Amino acid sequence: MQNNSISPSVPTQSSPTSEAEKVRAFYNKNSINFSRMVPDPVARSHNLDLAARMGIQPGNYIFDAGCGAGIPAIHIAQSYPGTRIEGITISEVEAAEAQIRIAQANLVDRVRVQVGDFHAPPFPNEVFDVVFFNDSIKYSNQVSQVLAEAKRVLRPGGTLYITGLFVKEPPLSALEQQSLEEAKQQEMYGAHVITIKKTVEFVKQAGFQSIEYDENQAMTMPALALRLTAANLLHPNSPLFFGEIKAVKPSKTKTQNRIQPSAVISSPVWNRHEENLRYIEEHKQIFDIENSYPLNLFENFIKEQRKGKGGTISCCCNIEKERCYPSRFAYLSEVFVSDPALKLLDIEDFLSFSHRLEERPELQINRSLLQQFLATGLDPSKVDMVTVGVDVRPELRHSRIKLYLSIRDYPEKIAIAIALCGEQRDWEKLIVNGTLLVGFDFFLDNRAAVEVYPTFSPADLQRADVQAYLTSRLPAKALPLLYESRTVQIGISNDNDSDILYFNNFKSPNSAVDYLKNETVNQVHAHYRNRVFHDLYLGIPESEFYTNSIQRVKMYYHMNNFVNQKNLRLI
Repeated sequence: MQNNSISPSVPTQSSPTSEAEKVRAFYNKNSINFSRMVPDPVARSHNLDLAARMGIQPGNYIFDAGCGAGIPAIHIAQSYPGTRIEGITISEVEAAEAQIRIAQANLVDRVRVQVGDFHAPPFPNEVFDVVFFNDSIKYSNQVSQVLAEAKRVLRPGGTLYITGLFVKEPPLSALEQQSLEEAKQQEMYGAHVITIKKTVEFVKQAGFQSIEYDENQAMTMPALALRLTAANLLHPNSPLFFGEIKAVKPSKTKTQNRIQPSAVISSPVWNRHEENLRYIEEHKQIFDIENSYPLNLFENFIKEQRKGKGGTISCCCNIEKERCYPSRFAYLSEVFVSDPALKLLDIEDFLSFSHRLEERPELQINRSLLQQFLATGLDPSKVDMVTVGVDVRPELRHSRIKLYLSIRDYPEKIAIAIALCGEQRDWEKLIVNGTLLVGFDFFLDNRAAVEVYPTFSPADLQRADVQAYLTSRLPAKALPLLYESRTVQIGISNDNDSDILYFNNFKSPNSAVDYLKNETVNQVHAHYRNRVFHDLYLGIPESEFYTNSIQRVKMYYHMNNFVNQKNLRLI
């Protein structure tokens, strides 16, 4: 199937039906695929005609249900900038071929193919702009279930498109019935073709609106006419024809959001997006930050994607000797949600944000490390928090966007993160509470890095073994900050020239800043010293503590306190 950038999947347990097993066995053994059987220009023209009929637009997120070898998805992705496509095929053989084709087309960050059953697609609710069945829904004898799942994964206002073979209205003659049975035993093995009007009725019952259908699709699509002619040569008197159905999932009322808000958001006081935007604007004014393409998109991300959800903003400055880079912000999504799968939608929102950045041709984002991390899916119940950040530098190519996932009691993902980090450490002493913050940096010049952050909570810092380890592990010059703070993190990445020590939840933030004796740090903090903020993080490369003076400091001001103290994480 196809993969967009990378879409985390909700783990599902579904036993394939005997009918699905028939189709799987058939397609694992037989190479029956129109796009593979005709010259590429013919297949491409046909597939792009289908895309136009669906109404696909650049940037759409698309589910190809029954994608075969992935050829239509590849053609669509190549022709519609920013589109991301997920596909499902029941056949392991087709999936393997599709993955090779996708790699050859250099589309691994936008098209994914996986083995699966479209009766139970492994995707969160309301994420796709288009769901289409390209000559595939005929393999279901449970059309109502298939359409219910299609509606579930479609966003309000999203498009359902079905094209394929249908059988004419009964009664069928004896010759027509014989021809149909022959086709179903040969190239249509396992199919359950029904009339187009019956399918339209299923679509209506599923709750779709604006339903249109065409019983004469072959009249306007030459490739289908060719296929129909070939089929009639094999099976004279065939009662089959090509048709199409298009429908729309109803939009929600203005009082509803794309995602049902959790029980926490029961009062407007928790609707933080306007407050967060105000904090960003104030920080921009303090440091004379000019508007920029990445920052504008980030503000739109908060304004549009986060509308109706709680969360907290951090305003940050990165100090490198005398220079200060203040155009740095992060959004921490709400922690307390009734449905853990909403964390997956937070990741989807980040991916959409990243693809919008790439609409500028000079900006390229490498998602391969994130793809490796998510390759086996992601259990949202083990994700404490999702954080999205932006770090804008004078040269855009040196800028980056950031995604952080705080995971808990998830040893398999912790192992993957450590492997991607590429560093050897005494991990059993660093990860003492089963939690790990995993950070992905996406530079706009196509570079990427993974950084992991072992975290020592207030409870951990009360343990004698942890105290002994940290006092021996940290530079002596860092110990006053250790004693002053209630939470400590260590940032580890092969992209850093030194581990970075993070201290926060200070007994006295002003005293911690004063201890650094850095003039630029003091100038930054002067703007916040007498302002109300929830927490201050200080991040300092470990190597700085072995120099005469500390010249490199990261300062993070958490502006509001929606995040529960025990769940605070570095941004």
